[in-house]
Amino acid sequence: MDTPAPDWLTSLVILLEYQQSRLAAVRDRIERVAMQQTEIQYRLLWLDEHLNRLQQTLTRGYGRP
Repeated sequence: MDTPAPDWLTSLVILLEYQQSRLAAVRDRIERVAMQQTEIQYRLLWLDEHLNRLQQTLTRGYGRP
């Protein structure tokens, strides 16, 4: 009994669908990392502002201008 020849087009469609799902997963991951980076930048800015105020308070406490 002969087995039918593989349907190359079907194989390529399946491979393409798999690659598209992997690409979507990578895009989601990149988007999450970008959002995390933005959040970290805002937190660093907030901390920098509060550190600056603390330094100014400490400087005034020692009688420096």
